Amino acid sequence: MQNDPELLTVTHGGIQTVPRADFTASPQIVYLDFDGAVTSYVNADLGVAIGGITVEPSGFGDDVTATIAAFLNGMFDDVVFTTELPSDG
Repeated sequence: MQNDPELLTVTHGGIQTVPRADFTASPQIVYLDFDGAVTSYVNADLGVAIGGITVEPSGFGDDVTATIAAFLNGMFDDVVFTTELPSDG
């Protein structure tokens, strides 16, 4: 699946395959949240649904998170990584 040009494979907490046609914004904006949260994971293909997952804050300072975002931004042309929550969508 990873070599299929029509699919994007995301490997975080499992493998999720997302059709590229679902991405309508260009560039794609990815918000990097280092503050922790309570979240859930659902994978209908595997029949997995887990709620109440607590993700602890990273403990990184602004300088480290900015470095991570800058590094990722240097790797991709059509994706913008930001540590500031976008105001729209």
